[in-house]
Amino acid sequence: MYGFPKFSSWLSDRSGSLSFRFPFRSGIQYQLVGEEKNASRRPIERSWFLIAALLIGTTLGGLAVWCLIPRISYGKDMPRQNQSVVHTKQLPRAEAIVFYGREEYVSVLDCYLKKNLKENGGILDAVQFVNYRSFDAKKDPDSEYLERLVNTSTSYSSRDLQHQAGWQEIWKTQHFRNDTLYFKLDDDVVFIEDGTMEEMAHLLVNRPDFLVATANEINNPEMDWRHLHTGAIKPYLPETIDSSSNASTSLKRWPRNNGGVQNAKLIQEAKGSWRASELPTWSGPRNVNYSEVVAAPRPGHRWLPCREQVNIDGTPLATVEYATDLPWGYNWMAAAQAHYSFLDSLETNDLGKFRHGTWDHTKYEHFSINFIAFWGKDIIGHQNNFEGHSDEYWMSKFLPQKLGRHTAVVERTAVHMAFSKQRDAFEGRALLQTDLMDRYRAYAQEMVCKH
Repeated sequence: MYGFPKFSSWLSDRSGSLSFRFPFRSGIQYQLVGEEKNASRRPIERSWFLIAALLIGTTLGGLAVWCLIPRISYGKDMPRQNQSVVHTKQLPRAEAIVFYGREEYVSVLDCYLKKNLKENGGILDAVQFVNYRSFDAKKDPDSEYLERLVNTSTSYSSRDLQHQAGWQEIWKTQHFRNDTLYFKLDDDVVFIEDGTMEEMAHLLVNRPDFLVATANEINNPEMDWRHLHTGAIKPYLPETIDSSSNASTSLKRWPRNNGGVQNAKLIQEAKGSWRASELPTWSGPRNVNYSEVVAAPRPGHRWLPCREQVNIDGTPLATVEYATDLPWGYNWMAAAQAHYSFLDSLETNDLGKFRHGTWDHTKYEHFSINFIAFWGKDIIGHQNNFEGHSDEYWMSKFLPQKLGRHTAVVERTAVHMAFSKQRDAFEGRALLQTDLMDRYRAYAQEMVCKH
């Protein structure tokens, strides 16, 4: 009659009495004896069990919310390094095209490519290295390394350019398939966060209005400016004393070619640690203008955290303005600070500050194409029509604007090591004279290559 028939029936069958108190009716005791007294107290009985049911339901509901909401929020806005991407549609065949030329970078990138192969749980069906150094009459060490590299995986292959040409020649001579998703990577991508390729692929699969997806890159003019305003950039400055006796990096000097500068390049064996927590705190003169780009102090020098400083005032990135291209590409010191800030956050698993949601280039902005994804069907028929533009401008701005389809930046990160001006500035006394390559190599060997 009152919503609890089974319990009321149970009470009526019992002999003896049952006494209980309500905390909100202190001092008043009800005694139920037999069916007659039960009948007079059933409204109170119903209230008691309604309150109990409400308390139990609230507790269980709160527990469910506590368990589920952090995972839902984190998965949507701030994915963990090892968290899987939510698959809404089945992915197509996916291939990577690496614009190859330098062993010292690809020997690091190789670990990430293999990890992203389907045979290892990734999404890549194949990787092709396009050797743009193959026009040299005499085979160079980089090309010899590539020959050895393609033999390490049945999913690897390579092709050579038949003559010296610009980057457009790679696009013009590449065989694309309509139903295949392609990733184009420069050879100096030295870090790829878990799930980056999946996120790029699913964006293009689920959003056909986007022509190109690009990774959220460190050392990218557009992205680092945004990282600066999300609090991801930390105060780092170059060490002011010579610590070469304890330096983690060994260097070898490569020869100059054709009157140009070949920078100091890092050898293959990583030495020392990649962890920022093991760096000493920076100390030095405060009257130095670090916004002015100058030559690197010495090969293998480190950048150190200013742990007593709460902001980035007085550091190279403090005065950098928004740009999608130059003059950022010349500023090796700003790039160094961005790299060390990222490694600092990577160690503490705090990459959330680098994220900004999917970023839509609504104004067809020109951006760097160091690591992008696109459909083969969208390139076929256009790859010979550069109309005098660089391949970067063509792919990031000209073609999207021509087709009326935007480009977008995903949340997950990747690291682009250096633009040419950041390497070649001051006759090579620039970004590659830090110990950064050894740090990225050490991270890959410890965290990626062996797993």
